[in-house]
Amino acid sequence: SFLFAGVVFLAASAAVVVNYRRGLLYRLGIPFTAGQIVLWYYLNFVAGPKAFPGDVGTLGAVDKVAQVLLVVVLALLARRE
Repeated sequence: SFLFAGVVFLAASAAVVVNYRRGLLYRLGIPFTAGQIVLWYYLNFVAGPKAFPGDVGTLGAVDKVAQVLLVVVLALLARRE
């Protein structure tokens, strides 16, 4: 899922740079990014061996904060479109 998410983020970033249907990309990016957060939580803590929040780690916390901020920014951009 990490590789898939990376490819989608790169493709969407390239599409935004060339101004290809930005509003749609913003609106699709919100559930995609939120879904990544939910999938990470489920695979690691619900179905996995880790305990939340003790096993999140610094890198995991920074990554999730960045994803939450991305959702907020996408929502603001979608609203502005």
